[in-house]
Amino acid sequence: MSAKIEVRGISYQYPGGHGVRDISFNAGAGEVVCIFGWNGAGKTTLLKVLSTLFSPQSGYYCVDGFEVTRDRESVRRKVFPVFDTNAHFSHLTGRENARFFMSLYEVVQSGTLDRIAENFKLDLDRPAGEYSLGMKRKLMLAESFASGRDVLIFDEPTLGLDSTIREAFFSQVREVAKRGTCNIIGTNRIEDAGVADRILSLDKGRLCQAASIEALVARMIRITITVEDRELVEYIPSIDVLPQMIKKILSLGIPRRIEIGETGTEDSLQWTEEAEEKVRHAPPVLQAMIRSLVVRYANDHGYKRITPDVVEEVKKRFEQR
Repeated sequence: MSAKIEVRGISYQYPGGHGVRDISFNAGAGEVVCIFGWNGAGKTTLLKVLSTLFSPQSGYYCVDGFEVTRDRESVRRKVFPVFDTNAHFSHLTGRENARFFMSLYEVVQSGTLDRIAENFKLDLDRPAGEYSLGMKRKLMLAESFASGRDVLIFDEPTLGLDSTIREAFFSQVREVAKRGTCNIIGTNRIEDAGVADRILSLDKGRLCQAASIEALVARMIRITITVEDRELVEYIPSIDVLPQMIKKILSLGIPRRIEIGETGTEDSLQWTEEAEEKVRHAPPVLQAMIRSLVVRYANDHGYKRITPDVVEEVKKRFEQR
């Protein structure tokens, strides 16, 4: 394979001005490139342009010598996108679904599909209607790797996957990269970005210069979420996006505990018994998070004593977000 993406100054704007602007980068055959950005940064919009689901409103986008505005169908035959929308038929098995969608891509690689499904611990002979969110995601990922396309495009590919399957996913990414496949991964997970050969940072619709993991985590807030079978570590740019993260986590199930990274100065704060009691009235899963939010708020506003009024103020601000 000689897959190569060339992007020069592409833009796609929604009414109101949101979208991506003046995006330029290259991605070579055998490369794993991460497009890192928070919710609303424009990741999905950019990936939809690269997948030909959206046509760029300006600029130049070429895949292996084919320019999208002049030869869109040739570009489409080069790429396989995976987004979070499930399009499988519930009454068909995973295998039957895969065969159908593979036929649309003119691909016949059942042996490859079986091997990948085995690595993903995916039962292809169960009806897709019985699949969990994670199993549906695994089926889409298995189809992408079995497609044999030159360019694979993934939007938040590890959402809903446990650590074992996440490792299997990136192992498969490295395997197809060795064969020359170009892999583009959109994510807001630091641990996923660390697997890439290159990281491109997307912020407010604009692509920034290549970033390192160290540059990404600087000034970020670490969030630890304990769910039934694993512990997830996420990073967010500010407390303002915490509600969005919790909403995303709740789609995977009810977590046991949510903790915000170390504050380092809680020992200097005095909690009244009434304030402590107010926190204890919250659901157990949220108590550690609420306490961390209150401590951050107190430190930011110079409080040394935490009263019920401080806890209530933090609660109101969080609910408004």
